Amino acid sequence: DLDPVKIWDYEIKLEYKLSPLANLSLVGFYKEGEDTIWNWNAISSLARPEIRKMNVSGGRLNFLLHFGETLEQGFSYTFQKAENAQDETMVIPHYPQNEGDLWLIGRRNGWAVELGAKYIGKTIIA
Repeated sequence: DLDPVKIWDYEIKLEYKLSPLANLSLVGFYKEGEDTIWNWNAISSLARPEIRKMNVSGGRLNFLLHFGETLEQGFSYTFQKAENAQDETMVIPHYPQNEGDLWLIGRRNGWAVELGAKYIGKTIIA
C-alpha cells in the first residue's frame, strides 16, 4: 500500500500584455513534499513505487498570440529541476528537465479546433 502523496505547490506569475494581440508571462514554481517515485528494479525487471521527500523548482515562459476572436497561437517552455530531499546523490526519475508546448486554436460559432505539439526532454530512469 502506498501512502497518500503530500505536496505543497508554490507559484508566482508575472504577466505582461505586449499588445492587444500578444501576451507574455513568466511563472516561477517550487514544489516540496512527498511524491510517489517509480524506481526500476533491474533484478525483477519491474518498477516499484516508493515515497520520497522531494523538491522541484523551475520556471515557465508562455507566449500567446491572438488573431482576432477566432485564432490563437501559443508557445510554452518549462525548465525544472527535481531533487531528492532525502538523499541528494539519488536522482528523482521521470522528471524531465525541459518541456515545450506549441498550439494553435481556431474558434467559430461556439466550436473550437485545437492542434498542438509537446516536447518532453530527456528524463532520467533510475
